[in-house]
Amino acid sequence: MARRIYAELQALMAGSERWLDANLNIVASADISESDELICFVNGLDVTILEAVLPVRADAEARSAAPYAIEDDIAAPIEDIHVALGPVGTSMQDPRSVHVASTERMSEWRQWIDARPKFSHARLIAEQSVLPEDTIIAGPERYLVNLAGRAFCIDRSMPLSYFEDLFQGYDLEPPGEADILAQLVELAEASETRLDLRQGAFKAYKRLNLSGLSKWRLNAGLAASFAVIWCLSVFLETQTLQSETRQLREDMRIAYTSVFSEPPRSGDYVRAVRQAVADMGPGQALTFREASTALYRALDKVPDSELQSIRYDASQGGLSARIAYLSYGYDAQLKDALLEIGVRSEIGDARQQGQFVVGDVRLQGVVQ
Repeated sequence: MARRIYAELQALMAGSERWLDANLNIVASADISESDELICFVNGLDVTILEAVLPVRADAEARSAAPYAIEDDIAAPIEDIHVALGPVGTSMQDPRSVHVASTERMSEWRQWIDARPKFSHARLIAEQSVLPEDTIIAGPERYLVNLAGRAFCIDRSMPLSYFEDLFQGYDLEPPGEADILAQLVELAEASETRLDLRQGAFKAYKRLNLSGLSKWRLNAGLAASFAVIWCLSVFLETQTLQSETRQLREDMRIAYTSVFSEPPRSGDYVRAVRQAVADMGPGQALTFREASTALYRALDKVPDSELQSIRYDASQGGLSARIAYLSYGYDAQLKDALLEIGVRSEIGDARQQGQFVVGDVRLQGVVQ
């Protein structure tokens, strides 16, 4: 049966291997199997825990946007940091937990773990992240703190006089036999979330266990038979699709030559039709008043959008504007709104700026 087993990574790297299971029983390193869930607490001084509002839900996009949202709160270039994100809230305006560590330190941890295949799937968790609110753990080297909803770590070498008001009413002297790991295990088991630092480029992948494969020979033989049958069915379907594709291209050729004089040289009928339509010329040019009126009418239909800048080209009758949106995808809504008004437009690439997504749009003319 798989177990959840904990250790302090700093102690492991120093050669002191001590693992505890969820019931605080000591587990020998030799008894750990690849099916066990391993959790290593990392030194809280190496991790900063912040919060940020990220107007995207996809994890990859959120991890790309997070460093820019917290860059004023960290004393390092954003290209030198790694971020791990907490779960998404019920609303996109709810702040997400952002755990920050240097990429250099993450690389050191991963290199040490990957050199030990049995531990390669271990999760890395900041030790202060499992503390409930209004909790201080006084360790021999550092204080683990969670006050007013902010979890952080303080080096014990700093004078206590700096934190008299903050620590008032708390016992700051660790017991003689303080077992910090045991306390962290109990808190982690009681915690609803255990945020893994191994996300994105540092994501852990569990090794596939192939032991006992010989017991599945019969099942493997049946699976191979089904695979052969499936491949044959796919081959027959492919042949049918190829025949239908040839018939479809012939139908396209007949339809194209009924309108134009001869088939396109490239054989790409879709591109040929698009080019022919483009050669018919653009629609009627817009005046500045017409273009700006259309833009403001369209912006009314896009929630929480804001016009940042506007520029008009009198020679071509085109208006360009920069718009701030609440999230990705709103630029497409603006284009649809302009088309409903009867104005052709072209949108540029959107990019993250702070809490907003900024994109460019160009009004090209009246739809004919």
